[in-house]
Amino acid sequence: MLYAVDRSSQAISLFIDATETYELIKEAFGDAALSCSSTFEWFSRFLKGREKVNDDQHTGSPRSLRCEENKLKIKEFIKSNRRISIKDLSSETGLSVGLCHQIVTKDLDMIRRLQNLFPGF
Repeated sequence: MLYAVDRSSQAISLFIDATETYELIKEAFGDAALSCSSTFEWFSRFLKGREKVNDDQHTGSPRSLRCEENKLKIKEFIKSNRRISIKDLSSETGLSVGLCHQIVTKDLDMIRRLQNLFPGF
């Protein structure tokens, strides 16, 4: 355990290492405590000056591309050409083949009959 004295205010601060922090959290929260690796990660972040536990802003695409906009886009492509393949839908919309398949089968509830897409029954 380390102690530091702030000379400007003569306050004594208590510094403990990540292992001791984990043990204190485990003692306080029991089974609901953070994992050891998560505790070490957050310990490191706070040592570097982080003050809040809120999530960081992330750049890039959203987590789920199965949004209403993409569902409507795919539905319109299917309405205009019932014989369109999932692969063609993917290339037309810029979405992955797997995502197009999920939207068609799960969200739009469509099935393939005789190489055409029809609403499921």
